[in-house]
Amino acid sequence: MGLRRFFQRRQAERDLDDEIRFDLAEESRRLIERGEPADSARAAARRGFGSITRIKEETRQAWGWAGAERLLQDLRFAFRSVRTSPGFSLAAVLTFTVGLGLCSFLFNTLDALLLRPAPGVREPAQLVATQAPVAFAYFDSYRSLRDVAAATAAYNGPVPFNLAVANGDAAQAERVSGHLVSLEYFSTLGARPLLGRFFEPDLDRRGGPPTAVVSERFWRTRLNADSHVIGRAVWINRQQATIIGVAEKGFQGLFPIVPADIFVPVTVDPAVAPELAGNALEDPASRAFRVFLRLAPGVTINAAEAALDARTRQLDDTYGYRQPNQERAPRRARLIRAGTVAPYPTELRRLFVMFFSAMTALILTFTCANMAGLVLARASARRHEVSLRLALGAGRVRMIRQLVAESVLLAIAGGAGGLAATYGFVALLTRVVAASPLFRLAVQLTPDPRVAALTFLVSVAAGIALGLMPALVVTRTDLISGLKGHLGTSLARYHRFGLRNLFMVYQITAAMALVVIMGFLVSGIQSGASRDAGFTAEGLSVLSLDPVRDGYSLDEAAGVLAGLSERLTEVDNVEAAALIDSRPFQQFALPDTTASIPGGRVPEEETIQRVAVQTIGPGFFATLGVPLERGAEFSNRDFQSTAASGATPAVINHTAAELFGVNPLGKIFRLDERVLQVTGVVKYGLPPPFRVAPSPTVFLPLTVRALQQPRPQGIAVLVRTREGDGLEPVRRSLNRIDPNLTVFDARTMHDQLDDLYLVVRYTQVIYGVVGLFALVLASVGLAGVTAHAAIRRRKEIGIRMALGARSLQVLGLVMREGAIMTMLGAGIGVTFAYGLARLLMAINSELGQALVLSTGNPMRLLAGPAILIAVTAVACYLPARRSAHLNPLVALREE
Repeated sequence: MGLRRFFQRRQAERDLDDEIRFDLAEESRRLIERGEPADSARAAARRGFGSITRIKEETRQAWGWAGAERLLQDLRFAFRSVRTSPGFSLAAVLTFTVGLGLCSFLFNTLDALLLRPAPGVREPAQLVATQAPVAFAYFDSYRSLRDVAAATAAYNGPVPFNLAVANGDAAQAERVSGHLVSLEYFSTLGARPLLGRFFEPDLDRRGGPPTAVVSERFWRTRLNADSHVIGRAVWINRQQATIIGVAEKGFQGLFPIVPADIFVPVTVDPAVAPELAGNALEDPASRAFRVFLRLAPGVTINAAEAALDARTRQLDDTYGYRQPNQERAPRRARLIRAGTVAPYPTELRRLFVMFFSAMTALILTFTCANMAGLVLARASARRHEVSLRLALGAGRVRMIRQLVAESVLLAIAGGAGGLAATYGFVALLTRVVAASPLFRLAVQLTPDPRVAALTFLVSVAAGIALGLMPALVVTRTDLISGLKGHLGTSLARYHRFGLRNLFMVYQITAAMALVVIMGFLVSGIQSGASRDAGFTAEGLSVLSLDPVRDGYSLDEAAGVLAGLSERLTEVDNVEAAALIDSRPFQQFALPDTTASIPGGRVPEEETIQRVAVQTIGPGFFATLGVPLERGAEFSNRDFQSTAASGATPAVINHTAAELFGVNPLGKIFRLDERVLQVTGVVKYGLPPPFRVAPSPTVFLPLTVRALQQPRPQGIAVLVRTREGDGLEPVRRSLNRIDPNLTVFDARTMHDQLDDLYLVVRYTQVIYGVVGLFALVLASVGLAGVTAHAAIRRRKEIGIRMALGARSLQVLGLVMREGAIMTMLGAGIGVTFAYGLARLLMAINSELGQALVLSTGNPMRLLAGPAILIAVTAVACYLPARRSAHLNPLVALREE
């Protein structure tokens, strides 16, 4: 009732007035009936009734919303006050918008990648998964660990499927990413079907008719949201299958950072899923399945990992399997959290959380420190107004509440702008990444209600804190001095390191830390932005083929691919062609394989190094146009080789050659458990971000035997055509060679390189914007502090100049304070930045590469601090120069 009356308070006020008039009229009528004159009766009625204003106030108090009414009055007054100072208000709102926008964007990115649960998964906190894939035979054994896992499932993915929805027409087939799953997959995740059912052990037995489950997105976009889709036939790799279910909206499998649109059970025939060929489910050496578990009640991830590790050791001993470098790995089975969208290991999750948290805390506190300087300056300027209002009887609590309301109003406006800026940043990120076909951003980065709620709460908290601090000070001022407008008391008194100066020192500290760290990252990424890979991209194209998913058997697919390069070179417009196991520069080559080099850089000692590995066919370097520095590339004999014993020939790039210390030709080394012999050295490779040189890379020969294995990404073909011919002649040539082959991901090398560095450039822009924001905000804040200090010392400066002080001396006097704050804050900020850099380097070696590259270069070492100091010097000089040209007579007359 009270709440409804509050929103209808105008009507309530009218009703109260009517009731008061009625009571006065009744009392006047009663007195008139007693014989009193009308005027005297009305006057007596008013005297007897009492103070109408007091009665109204008491009535409103009884209604229970007097406090809310005063709050609305304070907000209305705050809004009017904000409108009277448009410059200050605009600066405050823009500061909050950019600062809170960056913080909200960083938190939203962290939330989307690490904190947000995977869509469609029930109780995601109870899900864990193996960090590395295992054999399906191991999964069969893990299922018996009922004391630690309430349910266990496995999947192989992402797996590509050529999917056609109409009569198996190859021309209508599209390449769809999916998962090859155990029958417990959906029940372990707790997913629910939108239509139909999921796989069940009693219904989907091995040897039965092929079945499939599709995602809601695929059902909506490719099947036209057909409500009668259950039982409909589709063609998977040219094999007919039946749709038995549609997953609920949003569900796209475990770890949906790489989304799955189709789910096929492991019970299907290998013709439907080539990954199952060769008895893959029983072969303990076929490690292609990732296992995930739903923890039993009360079981921790550490306990489950210990149990899984013990079982893994037993299975390794049973199958005679020895993990590479297992003596350096205390555990053979490691678990990671599986309820989020990305399969990041625990160490990497900690790195992301630490880095994003540090950046968010720096930006947020830096923004608040800048705002604190602004509100302190505004409070000092309004000291006369506050003193006048207090002298006229305004309560101190009411004054504090009104000043805090102004600050909260600005903070909320800035928070709304920050949330809008977050949507802008997210839209930019989504658009930039979507423009590159090499990077698929499947995660929805759109801020959810948690991000909006956090932004609002931070805005309100910052507004209250920033408004309360100056309000407590300015309302405690001496009224006489305040009414006189004297600047020498309380908040306005000159302190060499007063409250505003302390805030300014922190601003310089945070700005220096942000500028240095962002400079490290930008320059570290820029170190890898060179495109000098040692070849000319003109006329080069790369495309992918997958004959197995075009309906060929493994042997037939190997036969089709074996002679493809020679047949392509017979075409007039093709100069050279070569097969490779994966597209060059599809992603930056990351060193993920351990190489053991005897007698490397240190004689008589074994060098252990992580290297990248790529398998290439004959003529690869000739097609690229990259001559070998030493030795020769692989021949057709290597391509046809079936020998399983002896040393495998290997070509290494110039970065890997440095690991040998001497001429590497003929040297024997190990790659995990394989014995290799160096037969060539080539200068080749693009440096990835965080490195100044390409990763050490080992090239192995592609063989016919390797072509007989199923490949999730197909086989890539590198083609060099006459300059300007493009991809169409290659497509026509392949169609003439074999019309059943489906060409996908066909791109020129120029386009692929552009796509490769698109995200790199975007990352540089983001880091650069953060650094620029810190630079500008610190400079503006320092300029404001210096200008305010000059105003406070206006009388002192006038006296000094009247006594003969020169302009240069006044300039130095005003700039000295800003210089001290700049140097103090810069020293603390650089120390903090280097401490954080060393900590991040200790956690992650790849990030450490970027920071080491930057900190090891004197120019990069000094560039950020030098720029910040130069800009802050200019920020101090401008108001100081104005003070140096002050007319002393005018200044003394004002005092």
